[in-house]
Order: sequence, then structure tokens, then C-alpha cells
Amino acid sequence: MEQNYRIRIDHPFTVVAVGHILLFSLAFLYILLSGTSLDIEILKITFIVGVYLLSFYFGTRVDLDLSKFRYPIFFCIVLLSFYGSYTSTRSFLLSIVYTVIISSVAEGYVRYYVRYRERIDFSGIMVFLGVTLFLLSILIKGGIPLLNYDIRKSLTNDPITLITAGSLIYAGVPRFFLVSLPCLILMGYRWYVIILCVAYMLYQYREGKVRLIHFIFLGAILLIFSGFMGKIILSSSKQVWKLNALELIPYRAYFDLKVFDMIVKHEGFLLGKVTFLPLGHVILSKELFGYSHNITSTMFGSLYMDFGMFGVIFSFILGMLSSRLYISLDDNIYSIYAALLLAMCEIGINYAFLVSVLILSYFSLGKSEKG
Repeated sequence: MEQNYRIRIDHPFTVVAVGHILLFSLAFLYILLSGTSLDIEILKITFIVGVYLLSFYFGTRVDLDLSKFRYPIFFCIVLLSFYGSYTSTRSFLLSIVYTVIISSVAEGYVRYYVRYRERIDFSGIMVFLGVTLFLLSILIKGGIPLLNYDIRKSLTNDPITLITAGSLIYAGVPRFFLVSLPCLILMGYRWYVIILCVAYMLYQYREGKVRLIHFIFLGAILLIFSGFMGKIILSSSKQVWKLNALELIPYRAYFDLKVFDMIVKHEGFLLGKVTFLPLGHVILSKELFGYSHNITSTMFGSLYMDFGMFGVIFSFILGMLSSRLYISLDDNIYSIYAALLLAMCEIGINYAFLVSVLILSYFSLGKSEKG
């Protein structure tokens, strides 16, 4: 895609802005429907999010040349991949295997994808890898994650889960969508399903095949589906929820803002422990609630918890990288990244996302490598 700063649906800032508007709207909907008192400092939260969004936007206006940073980016991919794998598995051998796989994919894309993509069926390779790993995880764990909360929980921090989902999402945009979708649903992670569907629609948009009205229709369907999927997941857990599937949707948005409000009121900063460590969400949960749990905190919640308003520096850098990916990546891969950005609006910037950004930044060097 040629460099063009005209704001489009698929532009990074549009994606992030729409994600936050939707999040705030759903949170207010829950407050109105449930009669819950407004116990969060909404004006302060809105101001902080607005400043972070402006920083991200100004970052997208910078034309960043990543070709000068090829080796530092690759080094960071290797380092973070090994560190994250070892933190999750505590196995030196497995960490090496995962790191080799991830770094090989990154280097292989830059060296061979652009040159040989007409001759090699990369999507076919990835769907085979994704489906194989998905079936193996079911056999090893002895059940389907969607229907077994304990199995799903055991896979949450496993690097193989990220590799499986990444392979299926890549293959599903656009060729193997109908193969990837049921696998991701059965994995039990609603955001993987949303990322695949949004990425598929964004790809069709970049190809000129869909319009805004299609996104609105898809968004409504995905919201409802995610609510029912969440209810199915919770039904196999020990948690007792009085909310039905549709009520879960706005409640999650309200809870995200509630967490962000707690972050804003928290004394002191964690200086990178939430954003840059593989189990940052656990650290955040222990800091705010006193127990270990996987919580979401909105896109900038982790940055604010770590650095306060100084976190806008990282938001600016993310904007620069996002702009470069918007310009340089192939339509299918950028569409996946844009869908990831949307997911981060609820989940919060974390270690796995940062590794993904580094890998995609390395991918963006592929065209220059060819040239």
C-alpha cells in the first residue's frame, strides 16, 4: 500500500479509536441497564485515554525507516522469544525449540516469502501446522478447551497456544477461513475468533470488496457470539455468574474501565513489570486484587500501571511502528495486525503483543529485502 495519511477504516488510529469508543459505549450501557452507581472517575479516565490516543496518532504521522534496525529487531525477537518461553515452560530445551521456530519464521519470511510466494503455498503450510498443533493439544490434554475450563486455563500461557492460533489466523486470511474458524472457536479464546473475523473483513475491505455497513453488521454478530462463547466457557468453571450471555458483553467493558480506574488510583508504578514480562497480567491482578488471575485493563492500562503519563512515549512509538506496518505489510498480514490492535483495546498491551509487533516489524523488511 502506498503511503497515505488519509484516515481509513483500516488505518491504525481509526482501529484504536473505534475500539475505545466501543469499549466506553458498552461500559455505559451496562451502567444504565444494571443501575450500577458510577463509582469510577470517568472524566479522569477519559482524559488519560485521550492523551494516550493523541500520542498514538502523532506517532502514526511519523515516517519511520525500519531498514536500519533489522539486526536489533531480530535480536529482540530471539531474546524475548526465549525469555518468554522459558518463563512459561521452565524448560531450557523447549525454550530453544520455540525460539528457533519463531525466529525461523521471521527470517524465512524476509528471505523467501516475497521471492517465492507464488511458488510455495505458505497458507497451506500454516493451516497444516495450526490444525496439527490444535489436534495434538486436544489429544494431550484429553478434552476440548472450549468445553473444559481447566484445560483452557492450562493452555493460556503455553507458547504452543500462541503458535497454533497465529498459524490458524494467518491461514484463515483469506484462504482457509472456514477451516481456521471452528478450530479457534474450540480453542475457547473469544479474542482469537474475533481477530480472525475482523482480519478477514479488513482484508476484504483493503481489496475493495466490503463497505462500512458490513463492518457494523459483523461487529453486532461478533459481540453477541462472544457473549455466548464466554458463557459456554464459564459454564465449565467453578465460577457462579448470574449474568446471561448478552449481559456479559457490556459487563466486560465496564469491568475493563473499573480495572483502569483502579490502576489510575494505584500508588506507585511497576516500571515495566506488567507490559514487558510474560506473566504481566498475573502481576497486575496480584497488585490490584491480591490474587492471581487473567484480567484485562484496556489498551493503555498496562502502560499507565508501569509508567504513568510517561507511558505516552511508548504509545507514540507504537503509533510509529503501526504506521510503518500499515504502509509496508501485505494486505493479509496487516489486516491481522489491525485486528490485534482492536483486541488490545480491551486486553491491554502485553508481552505477547510486543513480540508480535517485533515479528511483524521484521516482516515489513521483506519488500525492501527483495528490492
